[in-house]
Amino acid sequence: MFRDMRRVDRNKGTLEGIEILKNSDVSFLSTISVDDGYPYAIPMNHVYLDGNIYYHCSKKGHKLDNIKENSKVCVSAVSEYEFVPDKFTVGYKSVVVFGKASVVEDEDEKRIVLREVIKTYSTDYIEAGNEYVEKLFKITDVIKVVPEKISGKASKE
Repeated sequence: MFRDMRRVDRNKGTLEGIEILKNSDVSFLSTISVDDGYPYAIPMNHVYLDGNIYYHCSKKGHKLDNIKENSKVCVSAVSEYEFVPDKFTVGYKSVVVFGKASVVEDEDEKRIVLREVIKTYSTDYIEAGNEYVEKLFKITDVIKVVPEKISGKASKE
């Protein structure tokens, strides 16, 4: 179903891929556009929780239209990279995830995810962040990506 990685010597597997994802601040959520069939990739903050990848967003937009039409997505992220000019290369740790996306409908799950976003990206402002979550709860959506394949890859240790 999914292709094998070409550079198997750089394959870090699923568990390392999850760690790379957890250590990255931004990932690219890629969907297939309903407008023209082109890939649509957008950088977003994410949280990895209970084996799933979550994104928070507005209730309207291109990515949501795409997901409603076709739930298949690809997520990619890099947690570390460094240019190695004298070797004409880049050292990196990256992850690619194939999965299915949907909008979280369960309010308890949505609230847990949004609070996790606050814990991850606004650690010094938990109380104010939780108030912010409640204030904007009704106008915020949460996208859940259930991974089908996770591949970590690295050219550095």
